[in-house]
Amino acid sequence: MKGYTVITSDEKKAGNVVDEQGIYLIVEHGTLRKTRHALPRAFATADDAKQIVRATVPSGILHDAPALDDEAAVARHYGIAGPDPDPPTHGDGDILPEDPARPADEGTAAERALRREHLQPGEGPNDRGSSIGITGGDRFRDAQR
Repeated sequence: MKGYTVITSDEKKAGNVVDEQGIYLIVEHGTLRKTRHALPRAFATADDAKQIVRATVPSGILHDAPALDDEAAVARHYGIAGPDPDPPTHGDGDILPEDPARPADEGTAAERALRREHLQPGEGPNDRGSSIGITGGDRFRDAQR
């Protein structure tokens, strides 16, 4: 694929393939100040007749890729990083305070139970006309009366 033109998913010419290293194609871009970026082969399809490589990522993603000397950073950039060899929770079912899967107002089980205790019928997050969610809260209920 060396010498093939790389076209990104947003139909922009991203450069030319100048090398292949492991699971990556090395794409060179620029006229005076040439830069090289790694593109995973899994995100590229070659058309040998036209000598082009079609990338399934937009040009911005390709051009923002970190230097290939840090393969782990490149893999994370493209979302293909393998499992963490030393995860902070070690699979014990723990969640970290900054974990995006953790609700902001989670609190302890006792705190959640206390909050539920004070809800009136129709005020739960899964109830119709809830003040929580997309219904508009009190304004929605007032408009229905």
